[in-house]
Amino acid sequence: MFSNTPDDQNQLFGNFVYDRLIRPDHLLKQIDKAVDFDFVEQETREFYASSGRPGFSPVMLFKMLLVGFLYDISDRQLEEEINLNIAYKWFVGLDVDQTSPDHSTLTRFRDRLGEEGFHHLFNRIVAIAKEKGLVNERLTIIDSTDVAANVDVGRLKQFKQDEDDHKYVDRNSPDRDARFGRKSKSKGFYDYKDHLAIDADSSIITAVETTPGNIPDRDVFSQLIRGRPLSVTADKGYDSEPNWTFLSSRSIVAAIIPVRRSRGRPLKAERQRSWIERKFAELKRYHGMGRCRWIGLLKAGIQALISCMAVNLKRIARTAIQSPLVESAL
Repeated sequence: MFSNTPDDQNQLFGNFVYDRLIRPDHLLKQIDKAVDFDFVEQETREFYASSGRPGFSPVMLFKMLLVGFLYDISDRQLEEEINLNIAYKWFVGLDVDQTSPDHSTLTRFRDRLGEEGFHHLFNRIVAIAKEKGLVNERLTIIDSTDVAANVDVGRLKQFKQDEDDHKYVDRNSPDRDARFGRKSKSKGFYDYKDHLAIDADSSIITAVETTPGNIPDRDVFSQLIRGRPLSVTADKGYDSEPNWTFLSSRSIVAAIIPVRRSRGRPLKAERQRSWIERKFAELKRYHGMGRCRWIGLLKAGIQALISCMAVNLKRIARTAIQSPLVESAL
């Protein structure tokens, strides 16, 4: 038993209040109905000591992080929002008269799991989507998006480290893991990159990798291929001999947009690449992927994983009820 578990009498009263006040079609109700979150304790067990004073349930803390990313709420705001919002309080498993764990508890939980722990949780949610028949692996779409580092770029000084202009770094930057990269010769940025793979037919994100902004997309390609997709499409940034060879060795049809005509014309699957752009727009507009919340590559990776888990759970819930979610929940 964890220390936050309510007694039976309070839980009975709380359930009555929650049932009266939270509408059945609320997004959090839909997610809770579609997914059994008991997997969180299973996946995080190795990160907890076998003895000692019981703390807050990892299910509760994980659900708190999900609420923060589903509704783009900062850690410090989240404590107050959960205490005030009856739907948030119900979803995370608090009784009506219980108070939320504070933001420092969430910080310790993130640090305890690290990127490895959140990868476990992400992979389990993808597995749940597969179990529900959402991921058919007909086509995987791969792309990346830049995520601004949590620094004041205007104060950075750029130190050139190579003639290709890829490895600028400010020695006085508060985030030493971020790097200057370029979208084009005239447009640069100081940030990280989130590299995603999505299943084309379900829009479920099947893989996430986070790198400094100067890492070429082509270098991350093979890490994003999960399962046995029939074909994979990506833009010209992924056109490299090793990537074509990688797909060929696994009998996967390559639909990478070629830089050189000698590779032939791109396959019809390339036209579906716009779907991942919509996914990036959803993540950035509603779920905080546009800018890093925290400092450092490790935490940038955790942020990307939680954002992607949030949108995957939305997608699973939407499919489960077979009806559109309200626009405000998107």
